[in-house]
Amino acid sequence: VLQGQSLNLDANVASLFPNTIALQAMQGANLLAVPVMGLNDKPLGLMLLTAEKAIPNAELLLSVLTIFAIRVAAEIERKRVEEERKANALQQEVFIENSSSGMCVIECDPPMPVDLTVPQQVLWMSENAKVIESNRALARLLGFRHKKSVIGYTLISDMVRFDYATHVRQFIGDNYKAHDYVVPLVSAGGKAAWLSANLSLSLIHI
Repeated sequence: VLQGQSLNLDANVASLFPNTIALQAMQGANLLAVPVMGLNDKPLGLMLLTAEKAIPNAELLLSVLTIFAIRVAAEIERKRVEEERKANALQQEVFIENSSSGMCVIECDPPMPVDLTVPQQVLWMSENAKVIESNRALARLLGFRHKKSVIGYTLISDMVRFDYATHVRQFIGDNYKAHDYVVPLVSAGGKAAWLSANLSLSLIHI
């Protein structure tokens, strides 16, 4: 069964599987079994149906069991993927939080209409692109005691001073593709730093 084949035994399964304690109490039992297969035909388990008498419509019941087995396999895989996603997210969170470089995530809310003119888009992002996540290093580099103090700030004017408009125009002109670049800036507290910008943002104090 674990090799992907269904099984229909209309004989005394207790004698066929003498080491299976659960079947020993069912002398003369009949058995149907279907595999539960995951991705790449990896066996995850099996589903069994046993009866003390001959099982009528065995082929129909095998079809029903197969449907349930597919649903079970899908749920097992969904949970596996979700657990992996949570584990990866936790690893990323730990890495960012313990990094010596300041890092943040900026979100534009409300979303920017892309049919605006370039100057209008630059203005929209300067007013609505705000920090939604930050690590402790960023807060320290900007002169804050707690990273929560950074949340809600716009990158332009509130925290740092740099040629924001030029880089946003480049971002818009490249069809909203983020490119790695490093630019000098000055924090609101007068500290010099470098901004490394890509899909994420990190501040490196100098």
